[in-house]
Amino acid sequence: MFAPGVLYADDLGLRKVGNGLGVSSFSTVSLIQVLAEEGIINSLERDKLLVSLAERHYFVIEVSPEVLLEALAPGRPLQTVRDVFSLLAAPTMNVDTAATTLVRAVRMVALQDVKTTTAGRVIGDGLEAMALSFPPLAVAKAVIRAANAQLALLPRELQLVKAASVEFFKRCTPGS
Repeated sequence: MFAPGVLYADDLGLRKVGNGLGVSSFSTVSLIQVLAEEGIINSLERDKLLVSLAERHYFVIEVSPEVLLEALAPGRPLQTVRDVFSLLAAPTMNVDTAATTLVRAVRMVALQDVKTTTAGRVIGDGLEAMALSFPPLAVAKAVIRAANAQLALLPRELQLVKAASVEFFKRCTPGS
């Protein structure tokens, strides 16, 4: 008698067929998350691996502030930054979640002891990436809402994010 096992595959279609047949499945992204949760790899290694998957155009990666900042690590190519930040515009993402993730990354940069990037770089790359899927006005409003909630105790970064969001909207909207 056949006893189904667990299917390890990154092909979503194959996994759906398997799930329809009662076969459990998981992907590389899921494997990396579980390895980190179990302490087999640390969070930095998890983030590096997720960035590596984004470079290979995996689209079902849950983006986090840590992954955004890992993409901006010194020595990373500009295309890597674009690939990772484009996860803020993934089909599974909504504008408010993307904005909150982006602003949390700005907060992390502000609180870093050793700066590897700037809050301005994070917000600029994030606004551009979000505009791949969302209207500029919706992006600007969502980012400002998230900044008001996440950066209340960091007034310099709060002002930076608000100003960058307004400027982004003006730049994207002819006649503004």
